[in-house]
Amino acid sequence: MGYVLRDQLKLWKLLDKSSAVLVFYPCSWAVPLLPVIWIKGGPYVAYFGNDPKEFVQSARAGSRLGTAVKRTFYKGAQRLSVAGTDALLARGRATYHQLQDYGKPVFKSKPIVGLTEEDIYEREDTCQGERVEILYVGGMYKRKGIKFLTEAFEQILKTLGKETDSRLLLVGEGEERARLEERVADRGLKDSVKFEGYVDDRARLLEIYRGADIFVLPSVSAEGFPRVIDEAMASGLPVVATDAGSISAELRDGDQAVIVDPRDSEALSDGILRIVDDAALRRRLIRNGQRRVKGEIEPSAAEQHAEVILNLEAVS
Repeated sequence: MGYVLRDQLKLWKLLDKSSAVLVFYPCSWAVPLLPVIWIKGGPYVAYFGNDPKEFVQSARAGSRLGTAVKRTFYKGAQRLSVAGTDALLARGRATYHQLQDYGKPVFKSKPIVGLTEEDIYEREDTCQGERVEILYVGGMYKRKGIKFLTEAFEQILKTLGKETDSRLLLVGEGEERARLEERVADRGLKDSVKFEGYVDDRARLLEIYRGADIFVLPSVSAEGFPRVIDEAMASGLPVVATDAGSISAELRDGDQAVIVDPRDSEALSDGILRIVDDAALRRRLIRNGQRRVKGEIEPSAAEQHAEVILNLEAVS
């Protein structure tokens, strides 16, 4: 309780009626600060990077009762967080449509990726060597569906043959990592699946993207539009992603990415192998993905958000 009062006091001293407040959700820690924002702050804008309903449904606890309580808390926190806003920013079409239910002005947000022209890695094709390197970047949580990706990769090895020296590279940390490592070892995949851990060095992360052949995002829920897809496209990678959150609403299947059903390792395997086997598809995905990302760079999300806030200030 003490840290909540400390943070409320700190925010009270910082804010005045000319202070615009932009809060990124979902984040339950912001709820105790809302009274200060409502009373002392100026325009208050909430940014949602995930589909709010899917985020609530993704909440889990150790029991059915615990899960129900957690979901109820998350749902209440969301509604309370939105209640005093002047506007909402939504990343992804599915999130945009979900937020219409709150009766607030909703603006579609550009991706918060911080990409520049220098991040665009021009290349026409991948999968040119004997090794096919499949890449995942993101948190290691159940909602990310990495278990299904490891199952798909096992099927790919059977199809391509282990002599291809194909590899699955998993970049990120999270509560599922230990279980995933155990499963990979049990299935005899330790030599083919590498756990890179969290990479906080930007240059190293770009090197990883640019050294891969295919990027896969196997999420099963709670996605707005993940920035890792933009990062992968900027690095000239063809993308396989599941139909979760706003992904299929934002990307054209077969034109900008290969979209498959979530929780389906066979569909993931088939999607990846389609890209490996079809050079025309692969090159089209790379070309259109990079064209898409270039269109997202200017103006930046920060410039767009600032414009929304300035417009609110002008009419307040």
